[in-house]
Amino acid sequence: MRRPRQVPVNHSYELVLDIDPAQGTLEGKERIKIRNTFAQSLDKAILTLDFNIQGSGKETQIKAVKYESGAGADFDFPTIGGKVDRSYLVVRLEKELKPNADQEFSIEFLSKFPKQTNSLPVFLEDTFFESSSYYPRVIGHSEKELRSSKRREFFSASYKVKATVPEDQVLASSGRVLKEEASDAKRTVHLDSYGARGFGLVMSPLFSVKSETFQKVEVLSYSLPGKEEMSSSLLDAAGEVLNFYVKDIGFYPWGNLAILPGSETFSGSYASSNMVFIKSEKADSGYLSQILAHEIAHQYWGVYVGDPCDYPKWLTLGMSQWMGERYERSKDKGLRRKPWKQYLIGVALGVDTTIMQPLDKLEEAKFDWSSIIAHSKGYTIIKMLESLIGAFTFEKVVVALFERYGGKIVTAKDFARTCQRVSGQRLDWFFDQWLYTDKKLDYRITDQVEAEVDKGVYMLRLKVKRFGDAKMPLKIGVVYKDGALKVDAIKEDTVEAELVFTGSSPKENIIIDPDGILPLKSKIDELEPDTLGYAFFNAGRYKEAEKKLREALQSNPSDAEAHFILGLCLYENKDYQGAINAFRSASDLSNLETGKTRKAWSNIWIGHIYDLEGRRSDAIASYRAAALLDSRERVRFDRYGIDSDAVSWISKRLESPYSRN
Repeated sequence: MRRPRQVPVNHSYELVLDIDPAQGTLEGKERIKIRNTFAQSLDKAILTLDFNIQGSGKETQIKAVKYESGAGADFDFPTIGGKVDRSYLVVRLEKELKPNADQEFSIEFLSKFPKQTNSLPVFLEDTFFESSSYYPRVIGHSEKELRSSKRREFFSASYKVKATVPEDQVLASSGRVLKEEASDAKRTVHLDSYGARGFGLVMSPLFSVKSETFQKVEVLSYSLPGKEEMSSSLLDAAGEVLNFYVKDIGFYPWGNLAILPGSETFSGSYASSNMVFIKSEKADSGYLSQILAHEIAHQYWGVYVGDPCDYPKWLTLGMSQWMGERYERSKDKGLRRKPWKQYLIGVALGVDTTIMQPLDKLEEAKFDWSSIIAHSKGYTIIKMLESLIGAFTFEKVVVALFERYGGKIVTAKDFARTCQRVSGQRLDWFFDQWLYTDKKLDYRITDQVEAEVDKGVYMLRLKVKRFGDAKMPLKIGVVYKDGALKVDAIKEDTVEAELVFTGSSPKENIIIDPDGILPLKSKIDELEPDTLGYAFFNAGRYKEAEKKLREALQSNPSDAEAHFILGLCLYENKDYQGAINAFRSASDLSNLETGKTRKAWSNIWIGHIYDLEGRRSDAIASYRAAALLDSRERVRFDRYGIDSDAVSWISKRLESPYSRN
């Protein structure tokens, strides 16, 4: 693959920031230049104020908005659903902005965030998810575009940033350091970035940093005390991953990359512009390179190329997994993933797995649509498409997408058109059934007859029939007792067919879909009982979940997570003593290195049950036992209204008993 041309930049930001981590404040001034890349004239700009999203625990106040002429600008907050929404800012432009013309305006603002405690990092990541844009950022030009797939925002931007912080703070960012200045116990860092989706900042006086350059990319690896070895391992892993991706894909989108420890209040690792956040207790180099490859793939697909905001991000999630698999296959040629695994859980649950459903609808659904639809079905579609048009042709599709949509939004229809143009195939049937319907794929062998037709010659006749309402080309493999493998196939429009195989020995086994990429309903039987148990729990089907989890624990009684979810199922079924026993098992089986959070919440849930039973002194004892673990990782139990770390939740429960709403 080859490097795409430089992405167009249509917005530019000049940010002057004075940050006081101890007080949790950021005073900012920004000058924004927008360029109209559309065919029609524009009269306004829509900006996001992520800190004002309800429940973020943060805030952005707009102090002034001025036009380039110096005059005060006309601005307000839009009304959405009958309510004023202060997480968006509407600025009416000084004059009509014609196509290909530029216009500037400036904003003074004050952002507030949780105060820095114990010198731990302050995260102002400016990611494309969560509520993390600490400055007003342009996202569109019409109120109708808010939460609309019709928004075709050219979001790639350039940044010039002047950030002033206390002199003891070590500052990590999405940008390159141009120069630093020191005065009055403060340090001012001048930074820039081109073609980025956002500009993140993270700071702590505890950071140490190591650096190296790979493939002309400057990599900075930051660590907290005691994690220096992991920082070195991540730096080595970054070199390995970047060397592979630049050779395989042809480029890395930016000239710098910062690797940082993940937030204590956020579960898991994640990526943003020029930054990745790795949360792991494992220092194993193989594991770290795998997770780093996964997050850097999200930078290509999700940051460099983005998707619309009101449908599941199936495309960039699927493509990032496709990239990550290519890296893993470079290490393990025999790697065989099962991309359809979570999707088939959705099929087993009987939920609507249509991908192109509005997020507003999915967020009301009682199942894990992110895993089932966005991650698993999206990835399965990418793998089926690669097989359908051929791996070499699919690589050409990837090149075309990077060329056309680097720094931009790509929709499902854009993707389909690109695939059809590059491959020369009519693929409407494929995209229609997999994106816009809930059709299922189901093929079965209805009859088989084998006979020795000559000495040492065996003939096998198979009848194959399509039972599902989805269609795909299907391969059938026959493994013979002498070790030979023979494969035949039927086309996607075939409803029923007879296949004939001949071999020099009797058959050993018949394999439907030997490549392992099709989401056949028959593969539901391959799903592990614990996986189904978690899915039934997420769907609120607690009796079915309990049955599957008990089945799983029969074969693996030391599975701490299965015990924990079983405890929640029994809690829902009001079998309180059974729930306490399950939570105790989960706590006993969770070690302090990798299972501290689960151990803490197991004791918290025991405390909840004691509260419900009126055993307040026992509840307090259980809460205090959990508090000793000092678990500060943020955890969400949406159905119970819990979105907190263990320490914060315990402080509330010590003040007042838990009640079941």
